[in-house]
Amino acid sequence: MLFDNPIAASNVLKQTTNQLYIAPHPLLREYVAHYTVSLPASHPKKTSSKEYKELTLIPDASGCIIYTFSGGQLSESLWGPTSKIVKVKDDSSNNVFRFFIEFLPGGLYALTGISQIELIDKKLDVYEADQYLSLALRRILETSNHLNEVIIQVNDVLLRVASKYQKIHCPVPLIIKQLKYHHGNITIKDLAANTYISHRHINRLLECHVGMNAKQFARLIRINKAAQTYKSCLYSTSKEAAQMLGFFDESHLIRDFKEFCDTTPRAFLKNMSNYYNEAFKY
Repeated sequence: MLFDNPIAASNVLKQTTNQLYIAPHPLLREYVAHYTVSLPASHPKKTSSKEYKELTLIPDASGCIIYTFSGGQLSESLWGPTSKIVKVKDDSSNNVFRFFIEFLPGGLYALTGISQIELIDKKLDVYEADQYLSLALRRILETSNHLNEVIIQVNDVLLRVASKYQKIHCPVPLIIKQLKYHHGNITIKDLAANTYISHRHINRLLECHVGMNAKQFARLIRINKAAQTYKSCLYSTSKEAAQMLGFFDESHLIRDFKEFCDTTPRAFLKNMSNYYNEAFKY
């Protein structure tokens, strides 16, 4: 598995020292936020697991598929939509290659047909969720030598899977679009009026497609927006951030931050490098 072919620049959303964020096929952008390729460090160093920096992943109500190549072995994992923080070790300094498929909220349901309320905050093998998907992705990663080839083939596999579960006139993308457009600051009554769908049916749909009801999802959208704005240094105080982000007051922002991120906004500001949230999902 030697990826010595550069990906087309037009498809690269972002690049860091050891990571590439790559856009999926246009027809998949309703479901997939991006592919992430985590490359081994240029000069890997032996590091014990105790020395790895711990990253706290902010919940984003979506899921991801991860393939890890280390020590000649390829392993797989699938994370369901998250409603609480996940802590992982940052082992990017070691000789580890990873390929991520980062889904948008609702995307994992669209590509597996599995009710997301069953997968919320769970980790399992891809094979347990979808045998075809597991075998197809594993074959691509085990036999391909070029990154462009991997992206093209993964796109093809996901497009085939998406067509299998695609439902005509599914209203969920419209519901999610409305919630994101308002940054989570919309009442369920107004959401129902804007989408012509009943309050109860909206909650049933979101629990199936996203793993949580509309109120929970709206709060999570606000928290992700708050994390992004803090990282962009747009607000200097929690009071100002609460006002601009649509929280009732500063105490509500602090309460939601503690619930979803297990920290306060002030502590988050002091230790932002220890937190990771998805810029391409909200």
